[in-house]
Amino acid sequence: MADDNSKQRAEVATLFDRLLELTPAARTEQLNRSDASPAVKQQVLKMLMAIDSDPNFFEQSARQNQDPDSAAQEYSSLATGAKVGAFIIERLVGRGGMGEVYLAHRTERIGTIPRPAANTC
Repeated sequence: MADDNSKQRAEVATLFDRLLELTPAARTEQLNRSDASPAVKQQVLKMLMAIDSDPNFFEQSARQNQDPDSAAQEYSSLATGAKVGAFIIERLVGRGGMGEVYLAHRTERIGTIPRPAANTC
C-alpha cells in the first residue's frame, strides 16, 4: 500500500511540475490528454487551482501573520549569541518537522564579504 501511495505522489509531482509553467488553457488541455489516473488528475487539478487562486501560495510561511522578529521571542533551542562551530547565532528564523533554522554569522571571515548563514538544528 505504501508503495502505491509513493508512486501516486511521484506521479502527481511529475505531472504538476510539467503543467505548472503552462497557461491555464494549456494546462487543462494537457491534463485532459494525460494518461494519469483520475485520482492523480484530481490531485493535480486541486494543486493548480490553489496556485492560481494565490500566486504567492508557495512563498507563504506557516507564520504568515506573525511579525518575523517575534519568532525570536518564542522558545528556541539555541540562545542569541550562542556559538555553534564557527558560527554565532543571531535569531531563530523558523521551526518545522525537521528542526529549527537560525540566522547566524561566521566568526572567521572567509573571503572579503561577510555573509549571513542559515543553520539548522
